[in-house]
Amino acid sequence: MSFLSSAPSRLDLRASPAWERASGGLDQRIAVLGLGNLIYSDDGAGLEALRRLAGSPSLPRGVDLIDGGLGGLEIAVRLEDAARVIILDAVDVGAPPGTVVRMSVDGLDGLPAGGAVHQLNIADLLSVLRLMGRPPKAMVLLGIQPQTLALGAFLSPAVESGLPRLVEAGLRQIAEWTRAGPGTRRS
Repeated sequence: MSFLSSAPSRLDLRASPAWERASGGLDQRIAVLGLGNLIYSDDGAGLEALRRLAGSPSLPRGVDLIDGGLGGLEIAVRLEDAARVIILDAVDVGAPPGTVVRMSVDGLDGLPAGGAVHQLNIADLLSVLRLMGRPPKAMVLLGIQPQTLALGAFLSPAVESGLPRLVEAGLRQIAEWTRAGPGTRRS
């Protein structure tokens, strides 16, 4: 795993005014949020997936890539104008390590609020966006089952081998939303 700064930063590598004009502006904005803690082994998987997504030649122009790291409420401000959001993170769902899972907004609503390895967990983030009156039209969590969250700077072999599937799932979701256009329902 490569080392990324855990401080929140925006990777606007592909954003362009031409994309906004071609896609209909901010009401079409797709944001990908990577979450994780790089010092807890597999918890850094969401950030590593974001880094790999940024380097993919298949990533369309204009997709905002946001390193949420250990961010808190400021993440909601950075997502408030996004029409569609993909969250990349390590998610313990009791599956075999390295398993990639997809949860729609309905599944995300069922996640417990409160304590997490991150300062702000996904259920809290959804609540804040709703309170701000700016929930995205669609939000999907693409997660990978961690093997270990022990102190350590490297991903486990199982999670490392599952990362290409996580990145591919992100690219497929972006492609689906890009083809669907403005009338896409919440998923």
